[in-house]
Amino acid sequence: MTVPEKYSWHFLPVKYFLSSYRAFSDAQVAIGLLEKEMQCERTLISNWKVHWVGSCTLLRAAIDLFKVDAKICVSDQLAASFDREWREIAENRGQHEIFWKFLREERNNIIHEYKWSAYEIWLDNEGNQKSPSLVGLLMAKDGLRSELVMKHGNYKGQSSLSVLLESSKWVESRIMAAIHGAGLTPDEERNLVSFSPRPTVDESLIGHAE
Repeated sequence: MTVPEKYSWHFLPVKYFLSSYRAFSDAQVAIGLLEKEMQCERTLISNWKVHWVGSCTLLRAAIDLFKVDAKICVSDQLAASFDREWREIAENRGQHEIFWKFLREERNNIIHEYKWSAYEIWLDNEGNQKSPSLVGLLMAKDGLRSELVMKHGNYKGQSSLSVLLESSKWVESRIMAAIHGAGLTPDEERNLVSFSPRPTVDESLIGHAE
């Protein structure tokens, strides 16, 4: 495919060439929206569940997209590194339980059964769980705060947001490991067409041009 000439001098950080990183970036937005929603004075399950579903699905997608990035055409080294990273995750499941026991299972439950493991509990200022009435749920929290807790699975009883944030850090670490495994750094800029490094400027020549 011929790339328009206007793109031949465009440069992007290495991470933005990757489908996995772009999905991960979108997941960060969804997680931020979920955290913001849980801090609101009023919240409904129909609000937070959308951000929960989006966050889990995008993080799972980021890892699945390793198989796409393993075929990236701009760099054989980068492609090979993502292939190795995916095989490491697949072959050593005990070392990557956050994926196999949370992200993978949660996404499957959402997609196939439209069920999720997070549920909302209400706590007073002393941390005691309360059961507000339906009217109370629709009004301001009035001294109560809500928290998401895992109701089943490998992480039962733990804070759902904590598990989600842990999985987000794990996904990011795997992407970064694959980039470094190719001898690259996430923020170094590469040409959009050739993947060549941005040319450096010889500072000794600056100021000597006529």
